[in-house]
Amino acid sequence: MELSLRRAYDIMFKMLDKYYWMTKHDWLGALLGVMNVELWSDNEPIDPAILINWEEAVLKVVDKKRITSKEGFKAMIIFLERYNDEFGFEIKEIIEKIKVAFSEFEEEWENINNQET
Repeated sequence: MELSLRRAYDIMFKMLDKYYWMTKHDWLGALLGVMNVELWSDNEPIDPAILINWEEAVLKVVDKKRITSKEGFKAMIIFLERYNDEFGFEIKEIIEKIKVAFSEFEEEWENINNQET
C-alpha cells in the first residue's frame, strides 16, 4: 500500500513520539515539538519548512508523491540525519538505534500505519 507524503510524515511523528516517551531524549523532544501538527488549529507544524525538509528526504529515496512504508521509513532516517547534521539536533544516538534495530522499527512503522487505516 502506498501512502501520501503527509500520511508518512504523520506515521513518522507518531513513531518518534512513542520512542520519545520510552527514552525521554531531550533533543528528540525538541524536534517533536517543532514537528507536531496537533498543536495548531491549521494542522501544520510550527515551522512549515519541516514539511519541505520531509519531502526532500523522501525524494532522496524515491521520486514520487506516494510512497511505500519501507520508502517512508528510509526517508525518516535521512530526515533525522539532516536534523542531526545540519540543524544541531543531537539525535545521532537515536538514529543509530533505529539503524541497528531496523526491522523492529520498520515493524512499528507498519503497526502504526495499520492501526489507522
